[in-house]
Amino acid sequence: MIELDYHIIGTGSSGNAVRIENIMFDCGVPFSHMKEDLYKVDTLLITHSHSDHIKPATLERIRKEFPGITVFGNADVAYQYDVDMVVGSKPFSLRKRRKVIPFDGVHDVPVTGYIVQMKGLNILYMTDTARVNDARLL
Repeated sequence: MIELDYHIIGTGSSGNAVRIENIMFDCGVPFSHMKEDLYKVDTLLITHSHSDHIKPATLERIRKEFPGITVFGNADVAYQYDVDMVVGSKPFSLRKRRKVIPFDGVHDVPVTGYIVQMKGLNILYMTDTARVNDARLL
């Protein structure tokens, strides 16, 4: 059995942040709620620009106190916030031989889901979407 090190820090309209292994998904909670987990993180994948998924003060503190974390976001997120890499529709690689396959969801702002390939698993992370129209996921 494959075990994953994960922590659901926050979920729902009051703020979202989930760590799976060395990857953090979203930062919509107060910095103090996620700080301890950030010592294990080298990648932050932001799904979309709503305030329950990206808290500006939290992102700013992450950038300042954890400069080794690479921040990824779609074009809408990058337009509003400081990210290192803009995510499009093409797969990309992370440290530790991990591949990420981004895909679009349907929401009132552009929302990106992620399939992360690690430990022989395909881990799908998606939030706030009514449906996914990406045939690659079938």
